Amino acid sequence: TFDAPRAPPVSPAQLVESCSSTALALLAALDEHFACVCDKIAAVFANADAATKARAVLTKYKKRANELRRVLHSLPEVASTVSPAALHTHAWLPSGVRSALTTWLDLFSRSLVLHVIMVVHQLNPTERVSFEGVVAELRSRFADLVTCINEERFSTAGLSLLRALHTSLDRFLSALALVAVAQEEPRIMNTGRQASEHLSTLVQAISDVATLARSDASAAPALCRWCL
Repeated sequence: TFDAPRAPPVSPAQLVESCSSTALALLAALDEHFACVCDKIAAVFANADAATKARAVLTKYKKRANELRRVLHSLPEVASTVSPAALHTHAWLPSGVRSALTTWLDLFSRSLVLHVIMVVHQLNPTERVSFEGVVAELRSRFADLVTCINEERFSTAGLSLLRALHTSLDRFLSALALVAVAQEEPRIMNTGRQASEHLSTLVQAISDVATLARSDASAAPALCRWCL
């Protein structure tokens, strides 16, 4: 009998490339999503103040997203120039990775106020409390992830927090889909769902990094943390 063909081993550098490209796709979907929300706010409200506030929030978000995008673009090239052993340390990482990530997570969380602005006029008091509760839950997930990264606990708690974040994001999208103002603009829901799919793929890619790390006990403590 013949052994079944085996897939070629995946290198740490290839996993870095996978995580980076997926994260960039996630950022692109979110950029479009927030732009659609701002366009809808401008179309719905005769009051220019609402649109002005939305644009200001979007401008701040895009600045942080672009900073994170620059960091992510640099990761695969840097990873390809060092040995696999070097990838087990933090030495190869470009500076500012952690700060760019945590700052973006914080701005993303704050930018969810755009969705509240967009839908609040269509909700009765009970519906508003329910929707704002879903938003608060999602923001709490972001805060937990930022704390985890800052305390260098991503290697032990990061994956479970990312999965919880993905669950809360899907719950948020389900709540958003019930509001007529979001239903009127398919791009809002389509880009939101694309972002959710990219986040799911990113969770799996980071899980692959953890799996590779566990296969090499000497690498396990550090390799799981490369994405910080």
